[in-house]
Amino acid sequence: MRKRERILLVALPVLILAILTGWFLFGQPPQAVSEPAPPATDIVTPEELPNNLLVIPEVPLGPLVIVLTCFVALLIAQRRSKA
Repeated sequence: MRKRERILLVALPVLILAILTGWFLFGQPPQAVSEPAPPATDIVTPEELPNNLLVIPEVPLGPLVIVLTCFVALLIAQRRSKA
């Protein structure tokens, strides 16, 4: 097989996987909130928080996609310069 055909055979499944991932992430309707927000009088003070509280920060997808795109572009640029 030629080089172009191999690149297309690799790029097509990656593109399909990216489209399906985007479809599943952003194609779902928003979840309904079942319980109401707590009233303002139930504020927890820092002294009442547990010591081993695990917090997982939210990572926005936009900056991750931008970094991944720049990395892929760098790999493509490096590969073309060798030829």
